[in-house]
Amino acid sequence: MSNMLRVSESNLVRSLVTILRDERTQGAEFRDTIDRVTTLLLADVLAYVPVQQTTVRTPLGVLADGHKLHPDHMVGLVTIFRAGLAMMPAASRFLPVSPVFHLGLARDENTAEAQWYYKKLPDGKKHKWVLLLDPMLATGGSAISAIKALKNWGAEKITLIGIIGAKAGVEAVHFLYPDVDIYLAALDEKLDERKYIVPGLGDAGDRIFGTNY
Repeated sequence: MSNMLRVSESNLVRSLVTILRDERTQGAEFRDTIDRVTTLLLADVLAYVPVQQTTVRTPLGVLADGHKLHPDHMVGLVTIFRAGLAMMPAASRFLPVSPVFHLGLARDENTAEAQWYYKKLPDGKKHKWVLLLDPMLATGGSAISAIKALKNWGAEKITLIGIIGAKAGVEAVHFLYPDVDIYLAALDEKLDERKYIVPGLGDAGDRIFGTNY
């Protein structure tokens, strides 16, 4: 039981989060910034991904000892529609052979609760470690539903990676799932009456896909 929360202390990440918060940041710049922040977070998350020893020949014709990702410890990638899609390209660049799974959870604007509309976690080989990607951790409702589904599927280790989280959301996830590690670019203090993160960055999905009008 770890209750591990890691909020990035990188000044580069902080500067990129500021770009995301700015209401003037739109379209391609917003998506590109999400991608860059995700890349930096993943470098931290995957620092200790399981590897095995290997040997390669360098251009000088000599052998060099090295490492490659361990094939028996393949990491599964899971994204929550729709905002999580913007984080997946960075994850796939880091782990190009990892399978990608999708979960559909829509927020009910009246209750702020997460409702399922898509879930496809096929039977077969289970992944010991799963990275769950979702930019915003507000109430924690979507994350909790996704984590429950992944645990029922057989995932042994789940790491939640987000851009901005609220303290209430982190506490809600860790109350039910203290073994889930959470990595965030920024942690905000509160939620407003609509359960949006404050100061936050607005509706991530709308800003990613240009539907914030």
